[in-house]
Amino acid sequence: MCELLLDHHRCCLERQQSRAFPLSFYNDFPVAGWHWVSLLGPYNERLMRDYGATNLALLVLTVWVWRRPTAEKLCMTGSAWLVYAVVHFLWHLLHLEVFTTLHKVGNVVSLALILGFAVALVLPDRADENRATAEASAAAPSRNTTR
Repeated sequence: MCELLLDHHRCCLERQQSRAFPLSFYNDFPVAGWHWVSLLGPYNERLMRDYGATNLALLVLTVWVWRRPTAEKLCMTGSAWLVYAVVHFLWHLLHLEVFTTLHKVGNVVSLALILGFAVALVLPDRADENRATAEASAAAPSRNTTR
């Protein structure tokens, strides 16, 4: 699970361009010349900065949980990302008509990866559940006693 958080951490750092350099993000995201954001409507600095701030807040939460992971913290972080990712994914899915096929695929795949990351954090870790069950069984007094 921590590897997922690290990969997503790198992705979020790239997205902070929207917070620090909103016009650059608007014109050049994900790379110069692709214009994924500018094709979707006129420039709005407040919107770009708000988007960047949301990503930065999620990044802070993610890094904190990555440094001190527990099952509950991972699930809560995944839930926060899931709320964000579902809305973001659905909006972009409904607005793909301005893109070429290659860029449609790029949009859907990149946003689906974030959605998958969130789902992976929300799902319980089966190894932890099995370990907890085994520990509980070992700690319980035996009912089968011979007389």
